[in-house]
Amino acid sequence: MLITFPKGLPGFEDYRRFELQEEPEAPLASLNSLDDENIGFVLLKPHTNFNDYPTKIKINAEETELLEVQEDDRVDIWVMLTLCLSDITKSTANLRAPVIINPRTQ
Repeated sequence: MLITFPKGLPGFEDYRRFELQEEPEAPLASLNSLDDENIGFVLLKPHTNFNDYPTKIKINAEETELLEVQEDDRVDIWVMLTLCLSDITKSTANLRAPVIINPRTQ
């Protein structure tokens, strides 16, 4: 799925076009920049690992406009992972800054 972030991602504002590739057997996805092949992220659907993570997230008017969210839209909520390959127990998930994607508008 091709995704456009009109303002980029925090810290990566110059990169706006990404490809989201969901893993069919896991709650994971890769989010790879189409502007720079060296930029990529691993995403996780937070509700699968964090039972107390909210199922609804409040977004402000600007975010609603950017995402083109309409009343009946269901958005996808992802969190970014920082993986420590030498010790997977040191990996972290950024639960405070979810990546919200509106599949209808991408």
